[in-house]
Amino acid sequence: MNMKYISIFAVLAGAFCIALPAQAELFDWVKAPEGFSKQHKEVLTDSAQLVTLEPDSSEMYPKVSKDGVDLLVMVEQKRSAWLSRRATENGDPLNVVTEDAEALTSFHWFDKDVAFLSNRAGSLGLWNKPANGEGLMHRSHELSGPLMDVTLLSDGTAIGVRLVAEAVVSKAVARQQHVDEFENWHVPGYNTYLVRIHADGSEERLSSGINPAVSPDEKQIVFSMPVGRSLHLFLMNVDGSGLAQLTDARSVDVQPAWSTDGQSIVFASNRAEADLRSGNKSQWDIWKISSQGMGLAQVTFDEARDGAPSMDSKGFVYFHSDRSISKEQKAERQIKSSVGKFHIWKIHAE
Repeated sequence: MNMKYISIFAVLAGAFCIALPAQAELFDWVKAPEGFSKQHKEVLTDSAQLVTLEPDSSEMYPKVSKDGVDLLVMVEQKRSAWLSRRATENGDPLNVVTEDAEALTSFHWFDKDVAFLSNRAGSLGLWNKPANGEGLMHRSHELSGPLMDVTLLSDGTAIGVRLVAEAVVSKAVARQQHVDEFENWHVPGYNTYLVRIHADGSEERLSSGINPAVSPDEKQIVFSMPVGRSLHLFLMNVDGSGLAQLTDARSVDVQPAWSTDGQSIVFASNRAEADLRSGNKSQWDIWKISSQGMGLAQVTFDEARDGAPSMDSKGFVYFHSDRSISKEQKAERQIKSSVGKFHIWKIHAE
């Protein structure tokens, strides 16, 4: 799948024109299906259901609406990409929201609208429009410089990720030509900082980090921040105060999202293999933890890459995955041609 043109690096080029720490003993509480063991993990599976599947298409980064009826999904098909609204019931396409390249690294629900980054007015801005594609589009913020993961808040401010070019770029980074679309926490050649952007355009730096998610009451931010060779989840208030570490392991914990009641956080992690010390850290699963750092539990169990979770009010977690698509699943959707690499799945977080 060729997605260089929508990689984070390519989008950047266009953009230029608390809780207590979870301690080690927390992992004694990790839940797994009955019969789970290290010896049988290679045959362990879960009950995830396929949601989206379209001919010659990949679907990634789902965001479920507040009422649980609609999904926002990034779609890639051959040499094109766009933001699509899908039905959660069956994954059917409803309408194209936008084809802005900048929106592919920054979109979210804003009430019944979709807020996204766009360069449509000749400079980078944060725009919002009705999710059904009908009605006026409004620019809430005129922005400058490279930004991603920008979330508009009800008070007119926005939380986003500011990218600052490294002073010295290693030869290894310079040689890297393609960013894996799964790894949206990795921007080669840049340092990333969480910032708060005010309505007047002024900006304050909150913390180093990436993948911010604002709580439903807009009082806290959960995000990922490097700690040594690992990335862990942290919590802080929207003004940058009250920093607290949420997860801790020899792992990469990224792409967090809140439950609708603000009590739980789901995220992508390779900690299943990392904690078992098997030496294989290529497996990515969805995990869940309370906003108080308790009750860590593994949600998905598969050797594929599961990521970018989004939870609805009924406890269903939507996520993208490169799990294999069976002939039966293609037949159910009446698809005879090839399908893309990633698709949207859902599972109930017990």
